[in-house]
Amino acid sequence: MKKTRDITVNGNEYVWLVKEVFFPEHKLNVWVKGKKGKPYIEMVTDHLDIITPKNVAETIELANTMIEPDHEGYKTVMLSWDRENQKAVKMEK
Repeated sequence: MKKTRDITVNGNEYVWLVKEVFFPEHKLNVWVKGKKGKPYIEMVTDHLDIITPKNVAETIELANTMIEPDHEGYKTVMLSWDRENQKAVKMEK
């Protein structure tokens, strides 16, 4: 069983979870607390060491500039990790 963690960013509550996809690739999922049906954020990285509470908070702040987290019918924000600049970025299609 994987453990979720709670985090509060700018007064809003979220839940996050990291799971291994296929080593070394991991996926960070973030949900708005109370809306765990569809992730608010998905971020794929092959650098597990970068997934810290501080980086999760910064990733949520970035996603909040792209889409409102409490908007009904929102699309999941897809992000990737920019190792060089040490931050989450919008995933290129």
